Amino acid sequence: PRDRSHPDTMATVTNLAHVLYEQGDLAGAERLFRRTLAGRNAKLGRDHPHTLDSVSNLAVVLNKQGDLAEAERLYRRALTGSEARLGPDHPSTLISVTNLALLLQNQGKLDEVEPLCRRALAGRELRLGKGHPDTLASITKLATVLTALGKNEEEVALTQRALEAARLSATVAVGDAAVAAALQGAA
Repeated sequence: PRDRSHPDTMATVTNLAHVLYEQGDLAGAERLFRRTLAGRNAKLGRDHPHTLDSVSNLAVVLNKQGDLAEAERLYRRALTGSEARLGPDHPSTLISVTNLALLLQNQGKLDEVEPLCRRALAGRELRLGKGHPDTLASITKLATVLTALGKNEEEVALTQRALEAARLSATVAVGDAAVAAALQGAA
């Protein structure tokens, strides 16, 4: 008999789900992400990194579909599992922190978002360095939140810090429009 939850099968189903998501077939993507989550839960366990990836993938789709409560629950599960399994500053954990922050920001929960953005920034500076594109993106995200909270002086200082780090490292990601725009404006 075929093993429908074999890790290679789950990887293929996940890839197909990503394709469906990119094509806008959210219902199809959700169905396949649920299948991979169930398979990985059964085969690998609830807190395996691949299972936690499946949790996050499903949360992304549910967020896009507007099921914010379920997406938040899943993002929190992915974060808790990633912290326990990989550690608080692991890059995958920091992605979970950022995903939860983005969802909460879209819900207008800025007081909850700020500490998450600060955590993601601190972790990325520690693990990736001050000039890494992901670190600079975290600075930009935190600066946006600070502006929305009316903490403009801190936002300006943070933006200046990002600009200096970008100049020193010359590793600004071409696709990061916010950092590129800030650099262009500062020139």
